Amino acid sequence: MKVGIIGSGRLGLCFALLCESAGYEVNIYDIDKNYLEKLKNRKFSTTEPEVQNLLKYSKNLNIYNEFEEVVLASDLVYTFVPTPSNLDGSYNIDIVNEIANNFKKLESKITNKKYFIIGSTVNPGDSAKIGNLFDSSKVDVIYNPEFIAQGSIIKDLRSADLVLVGINKENKKVLSYIKEIYKNIQDIEINYQVMSTTAAEITKISINCFLTTKISFANVIGEILQNSKCENEIDNVLDTIGKDKRVGSKYLKYGFGYGGPCLPRDNRALASYASNLGIKHNLGETVDKINNQHGDFLLNSYIDNNVNRNPYYFDFISYKKNTNIFEESQQLKLCKNLLERDYKVYVKESKFITNEIREELHNDYQENIEFIKDIHKLNIQYIEVN
Repeated sequence: MKVGIIGSGRLGLCFALLCESAGYEVNIYDIDKNYLEKLKNRKFSTTEPEVQNLLKYSKNLNIYNEFEEVVLASDLVYTFVPTPSNLDGSYNIDIVNEIANNFKKLESKITNKKYFIIGSTVNPGDSAKIGNLFDSSKVDVIYNPEFIAQGSIIKDLRSADLVLVGINKENKKVLSYIKEIYKNIQDIEINYQVMSTTAAEITKISINCFLTTKISFANVIGEILQNSKCENEIDNVLDTIGKDKRVGSKYLKYGFGYGGPCLPRDNRALASYASNLGIKHNLGETVDKINNQHGDFLLNSYIDNNVNRNPYYFDFISYKKNTNIFEESQQLKLCKNLLERDYKVYVKESKFITNEIREELHNDYQENIEFIKDIHKLNIQYIEVN
């Protein structure tokens, strides 16, 4: 069985490398030809753990410059392309649709049945609409999203809590193919869930929406404890709540609100979909409001506890430690808010600080922002933000 990957960004490349290391022949295509050339020459660099090592030792990773070549050379064709958010929170699937339409044009050349597997996060109902484009004797469309976080993609793929498969017409053959892939790339027993594509699409964004709700709940409880003069007991209280099996301890920690490229977008996508169905109790919008208010609470708390106007120190300002992704980073937002109030801010120097962020902060805040390797060498009083 040969695996094709359309869109070989962070997730697509990680999935491809794990399939290759499991013994599959993997065919890759991406619209960025310079990027493909770097992959072909093994000169690609990334901060994503394990990727460069897997790429260095890969032997059955075929890099194609043409879309058609990958489709015709593969049995299962996965797509991991961007689906940016629209203004209403829904996902823009123009790139997925473009790939589907190009796939459709190849039907006359297909001799062995293909399986078009959508790994990108899409709106409920999108996979079914795309599936209607094809002659089902030639191409079946499956929805199989991943549950990963930037900075730990390889690890997350190897130890996923569940493998979610959406399929509108039961096909034991393709299900056995998908199950075999995950059996070979995962380090744990597979929790394998199969349902219709629309139900799977709702499940995918619902899981992340629940996580944002849980994060926001923990932060509200932390705020209540802090204002009750019990700030030293926040961890104990949340740990105790999490020990109830009906609640669980994952994501039940006090700290920054949620951010990054996945959780906020899925939260808003579910809110948008629910609104289109006429559902008035919009959980996603409420949780987003709490998340934004918590950012204000943290800002005021740090300022109120800094009567001497000491400088602040951030160990990292990306949305998650050891990543170079700043999309909707609550840490970066707080850093900027402090700088706007004319506080001195130090940030730990790191390879994860992008040139764009560095230049933006220096241009906007000049001497008030400083990147430093070791804060202790300054021998000053400072407040650590964590």
